[in-house]
Amino acid sequence: MATRNLMTSSQAAAQVGVTTTGLQRAIDRGALLPVAYTRQGARLFALEDVERVRQAREVLKLADRRRRTPT
Repeated sequence: MATRNLMTSSQAAAQVGVTTTGLQRAIDRGALLPVAYTRQGARLFALEDVERVRQAREVLKLADRRRRTPT
């Protein structure tokens, strides 16, 4: 099994730039899924998946800024 860089929900939320509630919305939509769980049941996310969600968020923010800019 390949070693993966894993992060907790709090770490993932900070990486994406949202609150843990915002991260939960991404999880609910299926945009981010846990790849492992701790013994206590905390979700762990792959760094690559978190980065993909962060990039998607940046694209949406850019599109929103362009939409709001008067022409």
